[in-house]
Amino acid sequence: MLFREETTGGASSEGDFSATAQQEHLENQVIKMSLHVENARKMRALAQQKSREAKEDVTKPHSERRHCFVMDYSQNLGLPHFGDEQPGETYYYSPLSIFCFGTIDCCTTPEKMHALVYKEGEGKKGGNNVSSLIVFLLKEKGILKKGGNELSIIMDNCTGQNKNKMVLRLAPLLVELGFFKKVSFVFLVRGHTKNICDRYFALMKKFFHKSQIYTYPDLIKILNRQEHVTALPMATDVFKNMDLFLNKFYKNPPPGSILINQIFFSAHDNCAFSTQTCTGEEVVERNLKKQGAAASRTEEMTREFEDIPVLPVPGVKPIKQVELWKKWGPNVPPEKREEMCPKPSQEIIDLVSNSRKEKANKNKSEAAKLAGLQKKSELTSEDEGEEIKTSEPTQTSEPAPKKKRKPQACSKCGEPGRKNTCPCQNQAVTVPAMSS
Repeated sequence: MLFREETTGGASSEGDFSATAQQEHLENQVIKMSLHVENARKMRALAQQKSREAKEDVTKPHSERRHCFVMDYSQNLGLPHFGDEQPGETYYYSPLSIFCFGTIDCCTTPEKMHALVYKEGEGKKGGNNVSSLIVFLLKEKGILKKGGNELSIIMDNCTGQNKNKMVLRLAPLLVELGFFKKVSFVFLVRGHTKNICDRYFALMKKFFHKSQIYTYPDLIKILNRQEHVTALPMATDVFKNMDLFLNKFYKNPPPGSILINQIFFSAHDNCAFSTQTCTGEEVVERNLKKQGAAASRTEEMTREFEDIPVLPVPGVKPIKQVELWKKWGPNVPPEKREEMCPKPSQEIIDLVSNSRKEKANKNKSEAAKLAGLQKKSELTSEDEGEEIKTSEPTQTSEPAPKKKRKPQACSKCGEPGRKNTCPCQNQAVTVPAMSS
């Protein structure tokens, strides 16, 4: 009884411990969520503060101004676009993707967005492309010149496009080259990245959604119909291999130092790569400079900055070229068909055709292999069923004959019988009877 009481007490203690652990887990989750929301509010407040400072300094000279830009990619556009029609078979087609990188200078009133537009065959949406577009915009705005004061760039938390080593190392680069005294990248907390660019993307697409657009020049015209948007088509030589250039002068940020932080900046006093998890948190400084003579390093950086290698043009994928020609072409007016949906070379057509045949043959072989395995499994199941049936006795078979007992006799009087059945009522063990 004592053992049972101890066992019951142990089970109760274990249940209490489980309930306590679950309660602690829930409390930790609540604390984590509240911290996430608090950091999101802090980063939003910082972004608004940077925007206000840019508006306050609009009349100041370049050496005293605090510049602030908000940058973001829009949802991909597609060409051809039949916005004035009910979608038919084209609903299932894959259009040519058009990328739009929106940028807003926060010091302008009213605000206006510069949309840097390019086709999927002209460039991708990686770190090299984003950093190249940032440099292009600063040159276009006329502020990429010596003696600037402060530059802040606000972006969302997308690591593949914005929050990566190509974009972030622009901060120490622009400071070391003397363009600005301080350069900051501010990233809004994931899940709370709504920014002013999103509102202007909606305005930009106001005419796009209900228009028939067949060619790239027509698209640029439609996007520029909105007075608060300036769409600029990008040439392929805008996209530079920034990673190759930056690797020559800077080390990569340490692993794990990018995702956890939301603020990255460099200042002219030491050009260090500084990070913060959020406003008000500890600042961590890292020296990413690769060793080299200071004078020769700056001269070499300035010289090579103006001659960064251009990225190779990715081009449109062969299967997309064939689809534009065969599927989209008949739906585009004849006068614009050659510009938007030209016929690919015979080499590309054969390449896509052979690729599709190989894929079809592979699918057939896999289907045949799967069918064979399924048939083999069914046959195995049938054989096992037959073996089970043959091992079971049939109902028509005769029952096995019963074994006859050997005759026994009393060990005392010798009369036939078993215990207590002989005349002498012998209780001893009987023995086999003698055969007559």
